[in-house]
Amino acid sequence: MSSKFTSENLQNIFTFPFEDEKWKSKFAVGGLIAFASIFIIPIFLISGYMYEIMRRIIVEKAELSLPEWSESGEYFKNGLKMAGVGLVYSLPTILLMMPYFLSIPFFVFAESVSEEFISAFSIAMPITMVLMLLGSLIGMITSFFSIAAMGHMIAEDDFQAAFRIREWWPIFSKNIGGYLLAYIILLGVSWVVSFVLQILMMTIILCVVLPFIWVVFYFYLGIVSSVLFAEAYNEGVQKLADAETDL
Repeated sequence: MSSKFTSENLQNIFTFPFEDEKWKSKFAVGGLIAFASIFIIPIFLISGYMYEIMRRIIVEKAELSLPEWSESGEYFKNGLKMAGVGLVYSLPTILLMMPYFLSIPFFVFAESVSEEFISAFSIAMPITMVLMLLGSLIGMITSFFSIAAMGHMIAEDDFQAAFRIREWWPIFSKNIGGYLLAYIILLGVSWVVSFVLQILMMTIILCVVLPFIWVVFYFYLGIVSSVLFAEAYNEGVQKLADAETDL
């Protein structure tokens, strides 16, 4: 297990948000912004908030804490950076999946086109499905790499640093186990809570408020994931430094 992710450390990571004196108001604001993210623009504020949490850990080596929401302009700018990195790293997936999604309208209106077109489409459809599956697999891999890339961008305070793979790859490779563990922990928590929320959805009363509970939970999960991945980045930096010292 990664030395950063001891049971005591994990307990601190999952509970620190509720030790803040203003955690209720900060969660309320975060939940409302997350809920409004259906309009796209507010999601950059959420991403920028997570950027700030990671920056404090990676750059300032500060104690875990919830930032105030007063720097919304800075959060929006940094959220755009996070989204930009995510978009670039997801381009291979988008390109591979695009033929499948572009073919859906033709499938829906297949009755109105010629038999020759349908015949050609029946041959192309399996290919597009294979490309989509391949894109999903590549997407899982590149999204995992993008975590380290984002950490390096924050550490260097430079958007282009996310794409200087030769710089962040040694850090990532020195602590790939820590990154994997953080990823698995988040997936496990997400699956368990999602399962519980789906059960609660069966009750009429909770069904009404569940969307609000859901967005607040994923806001909380974003906070926890930011800490886990920032800690993984720091540990990778430390392991790399120790390895270079031993040479």
